[in-house]
Amino acid sequence: MKGTIDSDPSGRKILLNQVDKILTGKYSSWISGFIYLILSFFFGWIVRLVSGNILAGLSTALFVLALILGIMFLWQRSRLEDLNAFKAGRDFHIVCLDKIRLAPMIHPELPKGLVWLRWVKFFIESSQDNTGTIAKVVSVRPTATNDANLVDIPIRLERVSEVYLLITADYGVKSFKGALPGDGWDEKLAGHIELIFEDRSKQEFELRLGHDIRDFYFGNQPWAIDALRKEDDTSFQVWHSSKKECTLDMIVIKVKGRPKLLDKIRLVAQMEQGAKPIAFQDGKILHPPAYPAIQVFGITCRIDNRLGT
Repeated sequence: MKGTIDSDPSGRKILLNQVDKILTGKYSSWISGFIYLILSFFFGWIVRLVSGNILAGLSTALFVLALILGIMFLWQRSRLEDLNAFKAGRDFHIVCLDKIRLAPMIHPELPKGLVWLRWVKFFIESSQDNTGTIAKVVSVRPTATNDANLVDIPIRLERVSEVYLLITADYGVKSFKGALPGDGWDEKLAGHIELIFEDRSKQEFELRLGHDIRDFYFGNQPWAIDALRKEDDTSFQVWHSSKKECTLDMIVIKVKGRPKLLDKIRLVAQMEQGAKPIAFQDGKILHPPAYPAIQVFGITCRIDNRLGT
């Protein structure tokens, strides 16, 4: 799904108004009810033709109608709860990354500045060069001997309930020249994210290639890790380029227990023990050999301002 870009900070209000119209519009319930009736009697008519029994057809129509209404009730209830949560005071806070050492990420279609992606607003840093405006990312890679490298991102926000990260990998590869079977990095641990709270407690989120994180150029390189196999929907795509060769994925980390004061976020890059580095790339020997990097394009925290939480 392509991400949508909204450079107007008031975009949240526009989005909420649109959801309000869809869920509580003047004619929405009448239109939905008419569609449900048509579907129900269509199934009833099919049963009537097959069985030749009018009562069976009518019973089927009523059953299908009740089933559809139940499903739609639950769906709309969840949407309304989410909408009301926004209005009740839970809000987004964009983390500023301009004080962190950033690396350039060049792709003409990459979103920059303030963007809305899957209900979350981010700010993607950028700069100017001779090619135009380029995105800037936090990039952290293990050393050539696979010692850990880390980056600390100061936060100092109270009552954080969720953390959202726009993330990809660099050199996230399945295989590479000179590799033996099993030398590739699919399914391998590339590092982790640590949420460090004011009380010094930590919450860790592992980054496993092919599960939580994949290569930025996921769509046009046969060697690139292109899948996200996480089963709990904490990692998913929120943007791709028009030719689907590049991706931005979002990771959602829910703070365990009650909302807490988040002091900082630590990005740790270190491959799991035994993972071999890339020694060749594009027919050239790499000096030094390289491991995959973790690339973060933006971070946003969700603040829960409701009393009693």
